[in-house]
Amino acid sequence: MPDLSWAKHRKLLRAPNIGFNAEVYRHFKNYDNTPGRLILRDSLLVGAKDSRSTALFKIQYFRDQVQKTHAKPSIIGIPKEQFDLGIEIEYKPVVQLYFQQDRSAVVDDYAPVTAEISFRLMNESTESITKANLEVLAKTIKNEFALGAGYTFNKGKLIATYIDKKNGYFLQIYVINESEGVEVVKKILSIQNHTYDDDLFRITQPKKSSVNTTSNKTIAGKPYKKLRWRPTATVRFQWASVSIREVPDPIYLVDRTMSRPGSLELMY
Repeated sequence: MPDLSWAKHRKLLRAPNIGFNAEVYRHFKNYDNTPGRLILRDSLLVGAKDSRSTALFKIQYFRDQVQKTHAKPSIIGIPKEQFDLGIEIEYKPVVQLYFQQDRSAVVDDYAPVTAEISFRLMNESTESITKANLEVLAKTIKNEFALGAGYTFNKGKLIATYIDKKNGYFLQIYVINESEGVEVVKKILSIQNHTYDDDLFRITQPKKSSVNTTSNKTIAGKPYKKLRWRPTATVRFQWASVSIREVPDPIYLVDRTMSRPGSLELMY
């Protein structure tokens, strides 16, 4: 029998504006496309009859050989290698969750709105952490954030701050209102079953309004949208990783995007 679930997934990969093929087109449109590059672009597009393994090969080739995502350094304020060398206290692993606005919701050639939330694993160290521990962490994040359509929250101009040094939290999350900030903080705390403490929560509301639309600016002969200031948007969970001292690259825990090779939990 035909694999109907794969047919549905393949249709999503080929969808205009939001699918993998659309991402390939966007990548190559920024280059002077010689015939060789056009051939490469077209060979990477997921076809209407491609098998699952063929599509995964194309996606992995695009990530590894074209985008070279694996070759990009991990950044924690400064390059991770410099951070590792400069730190004198015991380094605690850092968990990062990445969110992005759906492509279908992005208008007028703006870049998708993104969000990153990170915290430290204070009960772990380079010496104590194990693959089994990471697998448990990955499954927990999967259950809390990745199932179904993926967890979403509404990003805005307010800054929700939650500081709990003992448990590894220094959260600063842009949200649309205070209740949204409390909800997101509680969701992050649920990963480690930590109890929310309202005394550790603060909300900052700037006087300036969010800037959701801007005019164009010509750069190198091409029009680009000017940057927006804390735009409002719904962002959806994409992937999670953990950075560990002396491990050069992040270890990917959960991936909904087919963009993080070797993740412990895959959603496709």
